[in-house]
Amino acid sequence: MQAKLIRLTIWTTVFMTFLSSLALAFDPNKVEGSITFVTNRTDLVDSFYPKIAEQFKKKYPNVEEVEFEAIRDYDPDLRVRLSSKEYGDVLLVPNGVTRDQLPDFFAPLDALGFKGRVHFEDYRAFQGKMYGVVSGVTAEGLVYNKQAFAKAGISKMPTRLDDFYAAAQKLKDQGIVPLAINFSAQWPLQQWDKLAVTISGKGAYWNTLVNTDTPFNSASPYGKSFEILKTFIDKGYTEPDLMSTDWERSKVDVAQGKFGMYYLGNWVINQVIDSGGQAEDIGFAPIPTDNGKQVKALMNPDWFYAVNKHSENVDTAKAFVKFMVEESGFDDFSGFIPPLKEKQPALPQLKEFMGYNPQLVYIVPQSATFTKIANKAQIDIMSGGYIQRLMQSNNYDQAVAKLNQRWSKARKNVLGK
Repeated sequence: MQAKLIRLTIWTTVFMTFLSSLALAFDPNKVEGSITFVTNRTDLVDSFYPKIAEQFKKKYPNVEEVEFEAIRDYDPDLRVRLSSKEYGDVLLVPNGVTRDQLPDFFAPLDALGFKGRVHFEDYRAFQGKMYGVVSGVTAEGLVYNKQAFAKAGISKMPTRLDDFYAAAQKLKDQGIVPLAINFSAQWPLQQWDKLAVTISGKGAYWNTLVNTDTPFNSASPYGKSFEILKTFIDKGYTEPDLMSTDWERSKVDVAQGKFGMYYLGNWVINQVIDSGGQAEDIGFAPIPTDNGKQVKALMNPDWFYAVNKHSENVDTAKAFVKFMVEESGFDDFSGFIPPLKEKQPALPQLKEFMGYNPQLVYIVPQSATFTKIANKAQIDIMSGGYIQRLMQSNNYDQAVAKLNQRWSKARKNVLGK
């Protein structure tokens, strides 16, 4: 009986996948013209993306050109550009766009055949319609150089917070920068927003903050996340000159063991290897958040592909999104857990990561109310700017109090109480 159920499940999955693939059979003669993909991947415009464009044009011969516009400060720049109609044809959904705003900017993607097939299907959806499809899934953790850890006499990755600090000190003692945080770039500091969710153990943690006036207090998950970052900075466990950090150079330094580790997603692993690292020397483990027996790990969607509803070539843009998810190989190239549930991840470091048996926390979309409060308070969650300013403040406690005050005032404004 059980074997029959298993076979039935397999055949049902295969059949649904087949039906989904037929959901939108593009007529090559109608996929035409030129499109622009606006992306944050400045490192791919001269390498990976041109190859993808050629493959796409080979499949759809009437497409004249696929252009790529890469923006270093993607999130803030795109949020400004959304006020016009000029934000490319295909883009990545900027943070700060509330779910109820999705129809204002993007075309629905329901006809692309992704229903039931992709992770985080409802993350960028509104009123039953999908406006964004995830480009890849990441586990957030410590990407580390095994040779650097061996040089420091660290035989295994720490799973307790006290041991994490002790390992950082050992790395520092050997002249190795323990943790690259890329402070000056701002965007990598979003990791400490994610760590707050991880510490809470609740995927919907952000949405619970609409019920408090003091989300950044020291005893809160946010307070604990900031404390870990501040400890690393204060003890000299990060780059010595925070305002002259360089993202591209940091990948080389991690690859060579000059830097011990990143706290980022698994997407950066292949970038480190491509920057001169040996695959067998790069490991991946959950980040310790306390001194408990089990580590936690956040499962997080990366950027979401979307189509500009004002595009002159909406069908071509949609065809490109479908191609990126199903045929481009971008997930394998980037070291992601694939968007498609039916596809297994190729990255071997993920096996090591899961070997720590972490408590997995699956992030939940930010509610419109949370986003409105954050925007009203001018606290750029998931962009890094406010965390950078907090860590640079002359009076840390006072700066935290001001964050709470701004949140409280905005909360009362949005909720009317």
